[in-house]
Amino acid sequence: MRVVIMAGGQGTRFWPASRRANPKQFLEIVGQKTMIQETVARLLPEIKISDIFIVCSEEYVHKVREQLPEFSKEQVIVEPLARSTAACIGLVAQYLKDFYGDSVCAFLPADHAIGKRVSFHDALQAGRSLADEGWLVTFGMLPKSPATGYGYIKRGKLLEKIGNLDSFRVDSFIEKPTLDRAKNFMGDNRYLWNSGIFLWKASKILEEIDQSLPQLGTALRTVASNWDDFVSAREAFRVLDSVSIDYGVLEKSSRVTTIPCDFGWSDVGDWSAVRELLPKDEQGNSSNTDFAVLDAQDCLAYSREGKFIALIGVENLVVVETPNGVLICPADRTQEVKALVETLNPKYT
Repeated sequence: MRVVIMAGGQGTRFWPASRRANPKQFLEIVGQKTMIQETVARLLPEIKISDIFIVCSEEYVHKVREQLPEFSKEQVIVEPLARSTAACIGLVAQYLKDFYGDSVCAFLPADHAIGKRVSFHDALQAGRSLADEGWLVTFGMLPKSPATGYGYIKRGKLLEKIGNLDSFRVDSFIEKPTLDRAKNFMGDNRYLWNSGIFLWKASKILEEIDQSLPQLGTALRTVASNWDDFVSAREAFRVLDSVSIDYGVLEKSSRVTTIPCDFGWSDVGDWSAVRELLPKDEQGNSSNTDFAVLDAQDCLAYSREGKFIALIGVENLVVVETPNGVLICPADRTQEVKALVETLNPKYT
């Protein structure tokens, strides 16, 4: 099995720490290593370094090489242009099939947190078994809250049991729901958070792309006709729409399965998620630095440079301090940071 780490995102919800030149996946958000380094580390030694690949945009290649010097040039795949996950995954599947032969490939975001490493590898191995049979495998997380920031998977009929894990046919994918709808999902074990982690044979996903996104299939064949011609690859990708693999392919396929599992997953999607991942004091406050509170509860105090932070008389607040910016907002509005960033002068992003 080969594993692909997708590292092309800009992490705008993590402003002001995450910037275009140094996005979230290259930062130490919740550990001593950067998020991409943590993602690689949790794969070892079960997955060999030589079987791990990184895909990113051209502007982040130097960051990947700086943080993962053990990776060869051939293990870093450059997207011609960012066109969401369908194009990204298709490009890598074509590359691996052309240069390494057809095999099962897992696709992982570079910026997630996984707390239960053994359970994670058990899930990957279960998924590998299904992928060998031609299935497109997704991994669903049992919802812990009525989250509106995640897509959901509705599981269908039981497919088979692999070890201590069940697999189900996917009934449908649900885009980010309203709060009322998300509340209705709670307590119904058919609804799972879509983790954004996928596993399938390279040839199988390419077949599905040809069927569901023929324009992308044509672009991939153009790129594959001359892997050294980056200019032609850019032109082939320029005409493509930005489409997620979920919407563009998986929702249209009859060969999708999901494995409900619990491996301590978090997409670390915004600052509120960091608040939940860091240790808390008795008042529910969390921090990555020394801090003091007086009549404060359920707050996050975060400093990129370890500055001391003091909070008085506040609750449910996020305070993020960096050398070139400060964010202060209610914890239940951290999803709106992305919208804020879109309004800023580029020099601040």
